Amino acid sequence: MSLATLIAARIMSRLEIAGGAALNPDELVSNDLKIHRTGGKLITSLAQLRQMIISYMRQLQKLPALVRRFLHAPTPRYACA
Repeated sequence: MSLATLIAARIMSRLEIAGGAALNPDELVSNDLKIHRTGGKLITSLAQLRQMIISYMRQLQKLPALVRRFLHAPTPRYACA
């Protein structure tokens, strides 16, 4: 195998991994959690972080429209098919 082939294979494998995360609805939930709940906040303990995450997940359970938006987003469209 040539060096160019090895580099191309390595790049393609990285793109497949990145693309797989973009297609996963769980990643959209995780991103929303990081941006809207824990992002920009001063977290001083593991217990505080845990409480923020539990609070977010409980709130998400009460908002089925938001969950539907995650599933109907353009990237994880396969999950609804």
